[in-house]
Parts: sequence; C-alpha cells; structure tokens
Amino acid sequence: MVSQSVLNGVLFQFGISFLLPIVLIIYIKKKYTLSWRAIGIGFLTFFIFVQILERGLHTVMIDPQSPNQLKWSENPFYYVLYGILAAGIFEEFGRFLSFKLLLKKKRSIGDGLSYGIGHGSFETLSIGVLGSVSTFLMIGLINNGEAHQTLSNELSVAEIDAIKQQLVDSPAFLYVLSGFERMAAMAMHLFLSLVVLLGINKGDFLYVWYAVFIHAVFNVAPALYQVGTISNVWVAEAIVISFGICAVFGIVKIVKKYRAFY
Repeated sequence: MVSQSVLNGVLFQFGISFLLPIVLIIYIKKKYTLSWRAIGIGFLTFFIFVQILERGLHTVMIDPQSPNQLKWSENPFYYVLYGILAAGIFEEFGRFLSFKLLLKKKRSIGDGLSYGIGHGSFETLSIGVLGSVSTFLMIGLINNGEAHQTLSNELSVAEIDAIKQQLVDSPAFLYVLSGFERMAAMAMHLFLSLVVLLGINKGDFLYVWYAVFIHAVFNVAPALYQVGTISNVWVAEAIVISFGICAVFGIVKIVKKYRAFY
C-alpha cells in the first residue's frame, strides 16, 4: 500500500502545478496588461523548441541504453554540459525568435510576463500536472491490487513491481519539493522572458546570451543530481529554489529599473 502521506504529497504537487499559472494570470491581468497572444505563443514555442527540436537533438546525442550519458562519452561532465547548454540555447533562442518575429507589437512588461507564463505553463502542466495524474492513477491501481492485471499487457512483472516499490518507498517530501521546484522554474521563465525582451527593446543581442547562461546555470544542480554527482535531493532542490527566489528579485529589479525600455 502507498501511504496517505505520499498521496497528500502528490496532491500538493498537483495543486501547485495546476493553480500556479492561473494565479499568475489573475495577478498580471490586475497589475499589468495581460496578453493571451503572448501566452499562447510562449506555450507553442516551448512545445516546438523543447519537445520537438531539443528532443530531436537528444536522440542523436544521448545514449538510449544509458539515458544519463552521451553516445560518444561516458563522462558525466560532458552529459551535464551538453544538457544545460542545449536547454539554455533552445529555450532562449526560442524566446528571442518569438518576440522578434511573432510578437513585434507585444513588447511591454505585461507581454513579457505573459509570454513567460505560457512558456513555463507547458513545462508545469506536462511535468507537474500530468506527472501527478499518472502517479495518482498508479497509486490507485496499487492500493486496489489491480496494478498487475491492468498493466500486464504494457509492462513486465518486474517493471510493475519496480514501480510499486518505488511509490511505496518514496517519501512524501519528494513530491512537496517537486511542487516548490515548479514554482522556482516558473519564476525563472518569467525572469528570462523579461531579460530577452529587454535585450530586444534595447537592441542588444548580448542579453539573449545572458539568458542562455543563466538558464544553463539554473539547470546545473538538477543535472548533477541526475548523474549522481549531487546525491542529496535536499541540496539539489535548495539550489533550485534559491535560484527561483533570485529570479523573483530579478523580475522586481527589471520592472523598477528598466521600465522605460518596455
């Protein structure tokens, strides 16, 4: 049986992931000018540049038999370096091209934040919401004793048992931390959207590279945890959440100091 505390943790993750975009939309609509067009383009840009283009490159670079290493090297350093740079370059250049080509008349602070909501919402919904729902369904099957019967056509007995054991053994705090991680990631998406848009409004492409660098650094801790260099999940999540807090301060600073450029 999966414990009630784990169920509560998954529910927390789901609630944060589902409500976060809604709360941000309401706030920005009251505080600034909300752009549904920018939200939609941000959402679509994440899908194209991350789910299609970046993932396509991963099929060429990452070893399918060992997902945490590259095809041409077992060195985890190269895997981490590739992963953080790929994420930064694809997402930030996607942001730049979207603002430059598709949002030519959407250059205000509200537009930048709206785009950030759309861009970050795809990630939040796909990881936080869908991930939580699939976990809920699996827990239901396990607790009702229906896991093997329902999944036997798709997974082997060993795979089903491994999933069951993972959920039974997983501490609830992992799902709570995941909820806070989604908040940090969303804050970073909002901040980086404003950084890229500031560069466009100032006519300085260097800001795109600033965004690439910040995005890459933000992903270092999760990547190091993935390859086992950081073994303590609290350390990895503390770093991610700290970056998220810094992103919030960055948003406030940009809005106050550079408002004339929007």
